[in-house]
Amino acid sequence: MAVLVAGGAVAGLGGAVQPGQLAQLTGPGACVSQLVTEGICAEARALNGPDGLAVSPDGHSVYAASSGVAPNVSGNPGSIAVFARNRATGRITQPSGAAGCVGDLDDGCGEARAIEGTSAVAVSPNGRHVYATGFTSGSVAVFGRTPSGVLTQLADAGGCIGGDALEGCAVGAGLRGAADIAITRDGTSLYVASARSNAVAAFSRHSSSGQLQQLAGEAACTSEQEADEDVGEAEDLGAPIESCRQGRGLIGASAVAASPDGKNVYVLARDAIAAFRRGPGGALTQLPGLRGCLAADGRGGACTTVPELANGLDLAISPDGLALYVPSYYPGAIVLLRRDPATGSLGRVTALASPTAEGVAGITISPDGEGLYAVSPFQNAVLAFRRATDGRIVRLPGAAGCVSDVENSDSCAHGQVLSRASASAISPDGLHLYVSAVEPIGFSCACGRELGSLSVFTRSTASVSVAGPMAAAVVRAGRAFGITARVRTTAATVKVSCAVAAGGRAVRATGTYASGTAVCAGLVPKGAARKLTGTMSLTAGGATGRASFSFPIR
Repeated sequence: MAVLVAGGAVAGLGGAVQPGQLAQLTGPGACVSQLVTEGICAEARALNGPDGLAVSPDGHSVYAASSGVAPNVSGNPGSIAVFARNRATGRITQPSGAAGCVGDLDDGCGEARAIEGTSAVAVSPNGRHVYATGFTSGSVAVFGRTPSGVLTQLADAGGCIGGDALEGCAVGAGLRGAADIAITRDGTSLYVASARSNAVAAFSRHSSSGQLQQLAGEAACTSEQEADEDVGEAEDLGAPIESCRQGRGLIGASAVAASPDGKNVYVLARDAIAAFRRGPGGALTQLPGLRGCLAADGRGGACTTVPELANGLDLAISPDGLALYVPSYYPGAIVLLRRDPATGSLGRVTALASPTAEGVAGITISPDGEGLYAVSPFQNAVLAFRRATDGRIVRLPGAAGCVSDVENSDSCAHGQVLSRASASAISPDGLHLYVSAVEPIGFSCACGRELGSLSVFTRSTASVSVAGPMAAAVVRAGRAFGITARVRTTAATVKVSCAVAAGGRAVRATGTYASGTAVCAGLVPKGAARKLTGTMSLTAGGATGRASFSFPIR
């Protein structure tokens, strides 16, 4: 089993280690915090209420979007904290001065516009630009990124897009309460889910300059008009009605995700999901009929009824694009929806409902698709699940299934600064998970958006070994053959591929795996002479194994 232990003691690695199990690092670079940790964590700046995390594609940087202190407390109104990451060990350090953060001038950060109430952060696929949403300012901001990870906001209106009243920014629609960002894998489109506009806003992205251009006309955004009786007293009843295309299932839009194939965009709203087809230039069209939205109450027949979507807080799509997950904090569940890649529609709902999932609020899926991780501010913990090829998830057994704050008295492994765990992000190589947490200032504040922490976990990876390729029977020309090998692996799933030749000519062969045995099977061509040779290649999680064989043809 391959477990990366990057120096110092590691919490939670007692007993047999499960694939995908987390272990919190200790020592220098293991965590940063605004709390008094008596030397356990390094001191952090601009980390007031971290709500979103992102790791750069090159693995050199970690970014934390922090919404800032409560409105009745003076200080940081929103910021992005910057951390340099050691790609080998996963450990983080915050650079000094303006290189270590933007937005909070009182903390020595660089200047930033239009990130008040910073709610999300994302890095472009080419790693050259960083984008952040300002929930309070109703905006999206654009930053250039250096190879070392330092951020500088683009000049003038190229640096931000927001409402009419946002000075120095380009004017945009559908951005009030900007809550989350999704960038397509090809980097050409960016989408923002906005809770107060009840909308998803669409932008084209220039791959070189990083600048955003909101799509023209009704393609700029899709929104749902909220009925007066559904608007709370705290809402801004005098807010302008924006010229967006009319949509369904978008009230309180809070999260957005683009499918890996770039064909669809999904928006999580209040107890609902809206599904869109992505067209030329990134324009969104909501899927027709009941396929266009799913809602806990069915929205009076406008959406497919899915009761399990009540209290959903996040949205994540598997790397293969076939499964979509929504964590529901109460009563505690992770909802699985199967995605049809041909149509983009969602269906076949499965929910993992359990007291052990109580309070789940955010989800991260490993790049290899083998692991799923959920933060629970209610449990002060991060939960670990194994993910099957059909999308189903199973929590890892015993203490391997969670790491909770050291103050907890539960059956989890324990770690530091995990009180009210708020967000997570995983490194591109899948070896490290980053988890933020928050701690209120004083007893009078229950908002959970004050002093922040960020900690680093190693993630155990799968291992695989192949031994003893042998022929199931004598290999004969014109007959079927089967080459078997014993496999030892810690992975939940194994893929087998075969490259076979007979007498120097390629032979079609199919690879299968079951119960510790890999098989390459096919048909030896008639008249084939000499030897059947080939290579059996196995992929298990992030691990690979290979074995060669050569058998005489009788």
